[in-house]
Amino acid sequence: MPLNCCVATLSKDNRCVHVIGGYDEHDTLSTHIKTILQKWTSETEIEREWIKKEKEMRYTEEIKKEKKEIEMMNEELSIMEQQQQQQLDIRKLKKTKEISIIVKYWIRSYSVKMGWIAEFNAIIARYILRKHYRFLKILQRHHSYVRNVKLSPDSSKIVLCSDETVKILSIASEKEIGILKRHSDI
Repeated sequence: MPLNCCVATLSKDNRCVHVIGGYDEHDTLSTHIKTILQKWTSETEIEREWIKKEKEMRYTEEIKKEKKEIEMMNEELSIMEQQQQQQLDIRKLKKTKEISIIVKYWIRSYSVKMGWIAEFNAIIARYILRKHYRFLKILQRHHSYVRNVKLSPDSSKIVLCSDETVKILSIASEKEIGILKRHSDI
C-alpha cells in the first residue's frame, strides 16, 4: 500500500478513513483507499498486556542504567575525596576540592534529570512562546515528520499523515486510536 505523499481524512460520520494519493518509489499514484475505523481501534488483550510489559521493561532498564551511572560517579567522587585527604599540597587540594564540587553538582543535576517529567516541556514552551502562541493542548504521539494534519468535523479526532504512516489520535483522551503502516510487499 503506497502511503508516501498521500492525504488521509475521516468521513463525516467518523466511521471510515479515506486515504487518497500516494507514491510507490517510481511514480505518483492516483489511489483511493477506504478503510473502516473500527478495524483499527480494536485492540486485543494480548496487545494491551504486551504494551504494558514493554513499558515496564523499558522503565526498569532506564532506572538500572541511571543508577549504575550514579554509582560510578559516586565511586569516582569517593576516590577523589580519598586522594584529597592523602595529598598535602595546597594547590592540588584546591583543584581536587573544585573537581569534587563539580562532580557533586553533576550528580545533583543528573538526579533532577531522572525526575524530569513531560509537563516541564509544556511549561517551558508556554514560557518561551507565550507572546506568540496560545497552546490549547500538546499531543506528542508522532515521532517522524508530519506532512498533513486534518481535524474531524466534530473536532474529536486528528488524522496525521507522514511518509510511512497514517495515524488517528483522539483529542480528548490524547491516545492513538489507529495506525495504518506502509506494507513492504506492495
